[in-house]
Amino acid sequence: VSCGKTAEAAFIQSAGSGAWSAPATWTPAQVPTAVDSVTINAGHIVTVDITTATASTTTVNGTLTFSRVQVSSMTLVGGTMTVFSGGSLDMGTLGNPITAVNAALVLAYGQSAGQYGLIVNNGGTFVVYGAAKDASTTAAADVLSGQNAVTVNNDAGWNVGDAVTIDTELVSITAIAGGLVTFSTAVSATHLAATPVFIGNL
Repeated sequence: VSCGKTAEAAFIQSAGSGAWSAPATWTPAQVPTAVDSVTINAGHIVTVDITTATASTTTVNGTLTFSRVQVSSMTLVGGTMTVFSGGSLDMGTLGNPITAVNAALVLAYGQSAGQYGLIVNNGGTFVVYGAAKDASTTAAADVLSGQNAVTVNNDAGWNVGDAVTIDTELVSITAIAGGLVTFSTAVSATHLAATPVFIGNL
């Protein structure tokens, strides 16, 4: 019988400002994993710059921000993120919104409602500003079962990677050109433009 080694949880805190993906940003000098508790210390700015950032319980006394130039995502596993007084969770600001790429924060799920989540204490801030975009539009032509593209009437501000619904079918945009939106998965149903076909950008 052979047994795999179980990852051991560590307490990791920021050693200074820097990229999440850089070991030098952290003490000890290692990129956090899903089992690690993480603290962003006061005065430090840590930028999530990868799509595979993970952590367990996360404490923000400084600034946790998301990249403006790289697609980024952080997933919490088995823990809550708490932004304390003086701390900041920055997913785009009015003066510096996230417009050219996507950023995501995935909160942990637990065994009961409210077990984990995002807590912003008095004096802490959580700011989200993205690109201005059309929230929804309609198809300019029928979308037939098996198609993975649709011509839309408006796509202002839409980007590759956006999640959209074709009526109720959820897909992800892989290309946009001249009003033609191509998506990751072919639709399973036929959607008739005369109905009309509503397309929402989530």
